[in-house]
Amino acid sequence: MDPRLLRTPGHQGLNSIGMVSFETKGRPKGEPGRIALPVSGDRARDREVAMALVDDTGFDGFDAGTLAQSWRQQPRSPVYITDLTYDEIGPALASAERDRLPRRRDLSAQVFAERVGERASPDAETVVRIARALFM
Repeated sequence: MDPRLLRTPGHQGLNSIGMVSFETKGRPKGEPGRIALPVSGDRARDREVAMALVDDTGFDGFDAGTLAQSWRQQPRSPVYITDLTYDEIGPALASAERDRLPRRRDLSAQVFAERVGERASPDAETVVRIARALFM
């Protein structure tokens, strides 16, 4: 499936998972540890369709409500690139603090630059570990 299908004006999905996790961590439905992805949209039917597409990619879709609440899954929020399971994602979304997102962005840039250098990219597991430490 083309991930751009889940990034249309009517809903959001797949913006909270890293590329490597998306490519390598999809699992069959019901498998323990399956990663969940929040899906936001203003219409319940749009969210249902998007969550079915997320399921088809090997991840659990989690209904994250309307687009007005989608800031809770944006960069530097507790669900952003942290590879959470379905049971973990609800509490993480609820714990998001909008005013902290810009500070976490700045802090994460400093940590990544110190950890791996300004022009290098860390491996995927390092990204998830740092994101969990900083954003949750």
